[in-house]
Amino acid sequence: MTTNPGGRRLHLGRNGFLYAGAIDDTTTQRNSVVLCVALTGHPFTVHTRRESLAVTDAVLVAPGWLRIDTCGAPVALLDVCPTDYHFRALARAVVGTRVWPCAHFAELFDDLASFRSGRMPRGEADALHVRVLELAMQRVPPVPPLDPRIRQVMRRMREEPGLPVADLAAAVDLSADWLRRLFAAEAGLPLGRYEMTLRLQTAAAHLHLGVSLTQVAANAGFADLAHFSKFWKLHYGFAPRRAFAGSEVVIDEVPWPCMETTHPGTEQRASPGWARLSAEAP
Repeated sequence: MTTNPGGRRLHLGRNGFLYAGAIDDTTTQRNSVVLCVALTGHPFTVHTRRESLAVTDAVLVAPGWLRIDTCGAPVALLDVCPTDYHFRALARAVVGTRVWPCAHFAELFDDLASFRSGRMPRGEADALHVRVLELAMQRVPPVPPLDPRIRQVMRRMREEPGLPVADLAAAVDLSADWLRRLFAAEAGLPLGRYEMTLRLQTAAAHLHLGVSLTQVAANAGFADLAHFSKFWKLHYGFAPRRAFAGSEVVIDEVPWPCMETTHPGTEQRASPGWARLSAEAP
């Protein structure tokens, strides 16, 4: 556990992250669904390609172009990647943005303050991550199970990175074009963006492992460091060198086995919270 006088902390999981702290006019092109919750009642601004709004409560934001500025006020931000089983329900529940009452998350404010300050150990931060997602899921309707062909394709993409679309399609007796259409309809985003999410997750898993950014890029399947840096900045809003330096944001170390034992569409965790959330997972 590391104290964090700067008041900014990022807790990485296999299928997203929990962040608490200020956000300084950051622009991203996210593949994730994002939930942003005001922690002090101060307004923050959210801009998407569809709309701009000032928020003093909580806002769920669909995948796509996003700019957030909290003007120095702390917020909690939950990032839910397409590889999370609950991404589909959250993504289908929002077009652009959807504002929710901040009071729905108020029971977690004290714990989020402890998390942000660095007083909360990693194990408790895991549980907090779960509880934020649990509360978010209470506000969205359920969705039908994922098409088993798409579930199989997701598994192949994780187990054999870099497989051509034609090979993925042949494995489930579809044409490449039909697979792309079915994948987008079922998964909630294009197949190419899902594949990029997997690469960025692999890169994130190398935080604090003592390897160079060039090696991180190679391990994650990027052509070179410039290619990796471009997509990392598009997704997170800042260059990877800033994240790996860790000078402004405390980033919890990610146990490598945690990043390797999950399956497409679900987060495997030992806690009761993840067991409940993943009850319908493939």
